[in-house]
Amino acid sequence: MIVYVLLLIFIIVGRVVLTKNKIAISTLNNKVVIKNLGVLSYCIGVGTFLYLLVALRSIYLGVYDTANTYYISFNIANLRSWSYAVDNFKQMGHIFALITKILTIFTGTNYRLYLILVSIPYIYSVCYMVYKYSDEYLLSFMAFISMFYLYSFYLIRQMIAVSILCISLKYIYEKKLIKFIILVLCASLIHGTAFCFLIAYPAAHYIKADGKNYLIVLISVIIAKITPGIVYFFMSNRLRGYVENGVYDINGNISIFPMLIYIAILLFASYSKVNQDYEGKILFNIVTLAAAIYPFANVISDIYRLTIYFGIFSILLVSKAIANIKNPKTKLVLYTLIFSLYVLYFFTRSLINMNAIPYEFFWNAGFI
Repeated sequence: MIVYVLLLIFIIVGRVVLTKNKIAISTLNNKVVIKNLGVLSYCIGVGTFLYLLVALRSIYLGVYDTANTYYISFNIANLRSWSYAVDNFKQMGHIFALITKILTIFTGTNYRLYLILVSIPYIYSVCYMVYKYSDEYLLSFMAFISMFYLYSFYLIRQMIAVSILCISLKYIYEKKLIKFIILVLCASLIHGTAFCFLIAYPAAHYIKADGKNYLIVLISVIIAKITPGIVYFFMSNRLRGYVENGVYDINGNISIFPMLIYIAILLFASYSKVNQDYEGKILFNIVTLAAAIYPFANVISDIYRLTIYFGIFSILLVSKAIANIKNPKTKLVLYTLIFSLYVLYFFTRSLINMNAIPYEFFWNAGFI
């Protein structure tokens, strides 16, 4: 627990100490641009802290994937031929299996070094996204840590796909559809479910970001309750096999808290009217998709993983919503309340549900 407390202290103190420093930089055309190097330093510092906790963790933290799935595939990649290593793990995707095989050229049989390498994309892309697009860095990092950070302890392959989708936000903003599609397809080669993120582009630009968004969420809740079987219509044969063999839980044993958080963020964004801004509207519509998909996790619990692709952008939406509050006193009260709720959620739910306490470094758990 002490490690997470130190992380919390670091992101708060770092925000106060580092983000005030600005420097004027002259470009080639003599245009002066104000760059906040403190913010860059802050994001690098927080990213380094987050990365080290992921890279040096015990493989037994998280659920089970790191120890029971990725470790096995890593050993096969080391000991078998290229074709066998790729074909034997079809369920993990040929491309990810190929990446694992390539990485073993550099890591050898050192699984820890492998984890150190594959932990880079997710942390880097999120920190870059916060640095580039967040209006309140501390709040964005706390939202990320509270709701999405611990997935990096065990959902390695999916988080690499998420990292690619984080980069694709740039092309949603700039309306560069082809580049967006290319990145989504790249993410899908790592984790097939990332293909669903294609709907983010039309949703971002063609939904008005108003009361109809809440109607979309309500309709999803009704459909999930009345005709839950519709989920199976969109599943591949392999995923249906997971359900039939008991790999996926179909008993509805999943918390609805994340969906309620998404809805709360949407309501707050509406209150602040940030959904009327260009970037705010885009983020509002993408997060709406996360809230709309989540009800189907009560049909098949692992559907919650699809919401991560869309929900990760809530860390930007909440920052823009709080920044859009004009009254300083109101802003301070809301900022403190939201930040405190994220901290509470992290320490009372996330850490427990994701088997992340007590935190253990790998050298305390068998040097793997």
